Amino acid sequence: MQIYPFSTMWYLTILLSIYMIHIIKKTYKNQTLETRKNFIKQFNILVITFWIIYKTTLKFDPTYNFNLWNELPLHLCNITCILFLIASIKDNNILRGLCFYTGTIGIVFAFIMPDANFSNLPIYHFRSIGYWGYHALMLIQSISLITLDIIQPTKQDIQKILSLLALLTFNIHIINLLLRLSIYPQANYFYTFGIPGNIIMDSLLQLIPIPFLFLLPILIPLYIVCLLISTLINTLKNNEKLV
Repeated sequence: MQIYPFSTMWYLTILLSIYMIHIIKKTYKNQTLETRKNFIKQFNILVITFWIIYKTTLKFDPTYNFNLWNELPLHLCNITCILFLIASIKDNNILRGLCFYTGTIGIVFAFIMPDANFSNLPIYHFRSIGYWGYHALMLIQSISLITLDIIQPTKQDIQKILSLLALLTFNIHIINLLLRLSIYPQANYFYTFGIPGNIIMDSLLQLIPIPFLFLLPILIPLYIVCLLISTLINTLKNNEKLV
């Protein structure tokens, strides 16, 4: 049985992720805040370990075009995973907020628009287990930040979070430029050079034909989406208190 967007296995993966989020909440909801934070930290170490194993197996897959310079931990999901650990160590809620939004929104896109190398494969193929398993774990740890009441981003937090995201994207763009000028001309982490054939990216590049800068207008709808998510979270939590 293969897994690809909106297939039976795809839905089952999402349902299993939601179930795990529910189990984690049920298990830790009455624990102290410190215990819940420690759980997220330990869970993140598990996710990082899974990611390292998953990426290592790709190197030995003869059917996968492995390129070390394209597998650096600079993709959005990978950066988010690393920032989770930094946020836990520094106990920084703005960083946690960044991890929540990029982790949740980014994973949704990863589920809906997976790389062709990881779609339409048998569910038991290690590439499928690696890709879908990793992103499911990322989704679980991202949403658990909210369900475990570790963070509750405010409007002011969202502004800081998106400013931090813009700064992070700029730094990644600098790395792209350095890689392109030296050892990897195709470097395009965070898609700061666009995605050929993508209608949205192509339209933005026509409007602002400058790498990285063309991405900045995306912050406006992203801000609105984050506000809507924050409003939904607050509404659900208030309803939960009333029950």
